Amino acid sequence: MNFRSVRPSPISISEFPIPSLETSYIQNKIPAFIHATPNLEIVRLELFWMAGSKDSAVPFLANLAGEMLFSGNDKISEEEIIKKLDYYGVSYSMDTSVSTTSLSVRFQKKHSAIVIPWVLNNIRSVTYPAFEVENAIMVRKAGVERQQQTPKYWSNRISLESLYGLDNPLSRFGEVEQLENITSEQLNEYRKTHLNIGSAMIFLSGDTDNSIVSILESLISEDNSSIFTPTPKRSAVYSSLEGTILKKALPNASQVSLQMVKHIIPDNQRERHVLTLLNLVLGGYFGSRLMQELREKQGLTYGIGSYFKPAFDDYSWIISGEMNSENMEKTLAAINSIFVDLRTNLIDLEELTKIKQYYSGIFRSGFDGPFALSSKVQSNIMKHQDTDYYATVLPEIWSITSDEILHCANKYLNNNSFVTALAGNI
Repeated sequence: MNFRSVRPSPISISEFPIPSLETSYIQNKIPAFIHATPNLEIVRLELFWMAGSKDSAVPFLANLAGEMLFSGNDKISEEEIIKKLDYYGVSYSMDTSVSTTSLSVRFQKKHSAIVIPWVLNNIRSVTYPAFEVENAIMVRKAGVERQQQTPKYWSNRISLESLYGLDNPLSRFGEVEQLENITSEQLNEYRKTHLNIGSAMIFLSGDTDNSIVSILESLISEDNSSIFTPTPKRSAVYSSLEGTILKKALPNASQVSLQMVKHIIPDNQRERHVLTLLNLVLGGYFGSRLMQELREKQGLTYGIGSYFKPAFDDYSWIISGEMNSENMEKTLAAINSIFVDLRTNLIDLEELTKIKQYYSGIFRSGFDGPFALSSKVQSNIMKHQDTDYYATVLPEIWSITSDEILHCANKYLNNNSFVTALAGNI
């Protein structure tokens, strides 16, 4: 039996109840988002700062400062801090982007009175000891050197540096020598300026209640030197090198990595939604034109797709794929043919319905789970969206027409408007 003949029929999700994304304040000062899921027995605490690599001219510095918040001081080592977290079954993660830094910890509710003070006090007292910095740099250096041996690293770097310049936070890759020269003093200065507990927004989710809020209130009352401040709206500075094709040959590479990138400034929210659907048609999922035509039908690439990457309040539109060198020119020609088709012909109702169903399912699943809402609030803050934004998304998506997608394709989809980088076996 053909499994496709018995697959369940897709469901069209046009609306569903959106939970409240309203924020509150702790100590009448520190903004917080609290979403309780009783009886879960697990709590997630996240500190969220509006500071990232844009706030340091030194490559790698902001990332190291965020990653090393548990590196200790002259009285307690990183090993001791982590050992206690492990003892209480705490999982944690740090993440630094261009615009934000976050530290997230999950723990059993019954350990809240121990874990929360341990986390906050060690962040507050971190001094980035020199030997810990040396170890962290050594690990990061090894990772960077491995990346620099791959075609994908170079196609990404060359395309973004060509579009945004060498000293733009959106394309500031940095060199190993710059990483090696980072000092404890630089990390301390960055943390004191950008990663104070008082300048973070607090996200509490899971099995949280007033008792946990009270623990936080007692601990952050002394952190009053700064406040959480959303970043003002900002557009990226980019070059006029769109249409350029750049190549970098790498020794011992067995394939070619392609990256095409274009800076996008949508006119309004409606156009953002139209671009979302256009990207799905182009390369945003396995059934897209790029995947089906280049990979499945012609066998030109190992894999290829497209996506949007935040560029402050704008977007970088990226097409990325890998192929054999003999297929390089054929791949570029095939991409151009897809561009031409999307600029010339309306997508039919079947394909339009399919991408709307796909997007609606992904959108709906983004609200599943006890910890999902925090990222929605963070997105609202970073993109300067109203708290009711998500309630408007699906009605907008389902109202978009093929004509709007065609208009958007004519406005944005042209080979000559992308920076194209090819790296590897060239």
